[in-house]
Amino acid sequence: MFGHLRMARSPRNGKTRGRMVLVGGLAAGAVLVLSPLSASASTHKTKTVDELAMVQNTALGTILTNSDGFTVYTFSQDKPNKSNCFGACAKAWPPVLMPNGDKVKALKGVKGIGTIHRGKELQLTFDRKPLYRFAGDTAMGMATGQGVENAWFAVVLKALTTPATTAAPAPAAAGPPAATTNHSSNSSSGGNGGSGGGGGSSSSNTPTPTSPPATTPPPTSPPVTSPPVVQAPSPPATPSPPSGGGGGGIAY
Repeated sequence: MFGHLRMARSPRNGKTRGRMVLVGGLAAGAVLVLSPLSASASTHKTKTVDELAMVQNTALGTILTNSDGFTVYTFSQDKPNKSNCFGACAKAWPPVLMPNGDKVKALKGVKGIGTIHRGKELQLTFDRKPLYRFAGDTAMGMATGQGVENAWFAVVLKALTTPATTAAPAPAAAGPPAATTNHSSNSSSGGNGGSGGGGGSSSSNTPTPTSPPATTPPPTSPPVTSPPVVQAPSPPATPSPPSGGGGGGIAY
């Protein structure tokens, strides 16, 4: 490397000139050696990581979780691709993060998974909504953050469907309701006397149940014919004997 260096000496400061040339040569060599090292240090190999998964929840249906099986949530006060949860909020609701430069693996049949920058890392998003965990979920499959403050909601990919219930058979049709007849009677009476007059009226509504009309006509019988009654003649009246006085004679 130093084959082309020529160290010239001068009567006064030949050593100084030689050192300057040598130092310059070492500095140039150092630059040539260190440059490749700095370039390799800045190179990051991108890898695809599994950070999200689909899990069947007995209360919600098919939901989105992180790679450890914990339910992930969205915050209704976030803006598209922008988080508004920091500080104490981020302690209760830790963001779902992954290393910067990595690529999240797509889930089969699920669209809308992405990332946004959060400091030196990436925060995962779904449908442009940042994703979080809930500190209250202490075990896989829990979803105790659902509906908290009416602002935090689990990512439900497919909600549960309520099974159809078999309808009970309809009761037999009842007959026609019995008709009711309202009878009202008004009576008035009045009288004039020495003590004055008066009148009054009364009415009563008494429902009278009536049977539904017969659907079968009553049987008819032929008319009964009877012979005419013949009245027997009365016997002639017999005249009674005349009654007389004391002498037995005939009175004129």
